[in-house]
Amino acid sequence: MGKMRDGIRLRGDKYWIKYSRNGKPYEESVDKAIGRHASYTDAKDLKKKREGAIADGRFFGLAAEKTEFGGFREVPDGAPHDYARDDKHYVVYGMVRELIDDYRLNKRKSIDRALRSSWELARRFEGFRLARITTDQIKDYKISRAREKMANASINRELAALIRIFHLAHSSTPPKVTAVPKIEMLQENNVRRGFFEHTEYLAIRNQLPDYLLPVAECGYVYGSRKEEILSIEWPMVDMINGKINLGESKNGDPRIWYLTPGLYQTLLDYKMRRDKEHPDQKKVFVHPDGGPIKHFRKGWAAACRRAGLEGRLFHDLRRTAVRNMDLAGVSRKVAMLVSGHKTESVYSRYRIVAESDLSAATTSMMDYYRQQSGKIDDYQKSVTNTVTIEEEKERREKV
Repeated sequence: MGKMRDGIRLRGDKYWIKYSRNGKPYEESVDKAIGRHASYTDAKDLKKKREGAIADGRFFGLAAEKTEFGGFREVPDGAPHDYARDDKHYVVYGMVRELIDDYRLNKRKSIDRALRSSWELARRFEGFRLARITTDQIKDYKISRAREKMANASINRELAALIRIFHLAHSSTPPKVTAVPKIEMLQENNVRRGFFEHTEYLAIRNQLPDYLLPVAECGYVYGSRKEEILSIEWPMVDMINGKINLGESKNGDPRIWYLTPGLYQTLLDYKMRRDKEHPDQKKVFVHPDGGPIKHFRKGWAAACRRAGLEGRLFHDLRRTAVRNMDLAGVSRKVAMLVSGHKTESVYSRYRIVAESDLSAATTSMMDYYRQQSGKIDDYQKSVTNTVTIEEEKERREKV
């Protein structure tokens, strides 16, 4: 074993450094700290870095340097059932485990999305110490995912999970990582713009099987996601007051759907049939045989095809409802409670502007100008110094 010189020792072919904080000594392998074979210069630089962090009060011990990113481990044969907390074949560990626990504790509905994102992140970063994940490595991750033909929106969901992992580690006491790398999101240009005019909705509705009619009605009127609609259970339905209680929003405001007359009558019929034939069924929306509806992609696609609207999505009803509520003068806060949007930025992406909206806006402005000036032609001439449409037509005919 080599002698310690200026706090640096050579053991075999590996350098170690020694320093102290508040009288407590620390000895650290330089190779492990930087993730490669270290030179004497590397050892000097690391020792200087550690001593600088101690002087600035930014050193919280070596635990923050050793925090594992984590990932998924296969469940050993014969392991007890509760060993696999997150999947019947895998158990989650490290900071990935803390991310999933955070989603569970806060009852976030997107936990499945977080699990999928974590799985992809673990393909790249499992075995890494969190402190060694750099901005350049994250950039390489984005490039590799783009090469796999992943959309920017999907990559951004994975980056959001990575950001959350770093913030959970950085905000813990003591910190499990001392710095959060800069992570830039990708530009998303794949936002869908589909929505239904009322006549189009009626055309598809006329082609749907009876058991899907109330599901489509909920999507069209309330703008809810398919998953939320299909998850509604009878204890949530208040037939006396004609409403469905969906719990609370992210901010603690109650989310309630007041039933339309048609939907109320449908659910009343459903409840009478359910009480008589399937009293143990908790789900509201079921197949004719009483089994819960889990998906209906084929039925929806067939109805769209028969209506001459092939390729339209059930999710287009969500954008349609947001647009309709906005046009109807429903306040944004109330509309968000109805549709379940958690942030205004996401809600705004669902506010579709059609050509008919722009035409209606022009008509409204013209009506306003008439009220203000009494004659729109005079207003146009005085403000813009242009000719009227009729004068331009006469000029063109003479030419």
